[in-house]
Amino acid sequence: MWLLITLCLWPLVLIFHGVYRFLPDKLQKINWIKYSAIVSVSIILIFDIYKNAQEYQGQIYADISKDGPILKGKNFPWKIIKTKDDGNIIYVISERYGDASDVSIVSERLSEIYNGVDGIVIKFKCPEEEISNFRIKIKN
Repeated sequence: MWLLITLCLWPLVLIFHGVYRFLPDKLQKINWIKYSAIVSVSIILIFDIYKNAQEYQGQIYADISKDGPILKGKNFPWKIIKTKDDGNIIYVISERYGDASDVSIVSERLSEIYNGVDGIVIKFKCPEEEISNFRIKIKN
């Protein structure tokens, strides 16, 4: 619905601004012509704010300490388990099953994300000293 409103109203606003200055003074003084662009932009703004508020409410993320505990999170009910495997540091989102492509990491280090037996596995391919705090984001 938001896309439909935007696709309908933005062309009206652009046409209005492109044509308004070329209208005769008599037509420029008509109130509904004057305020139609303001109303259109206001409607777009209201729907955009509403959409962004809903997206923010639905976010799922957690800030993870390099030692393993969750520093802060939003809508993130899972536990994080930290282990080592062949020199790689592994974090497991315990009991989180599903598509591993829904999980993303905000970190400076190269990581690999895949499904494991206990949940979703995040494997860092670097020494433990190079890992800093990172964020886990999960798509809705």
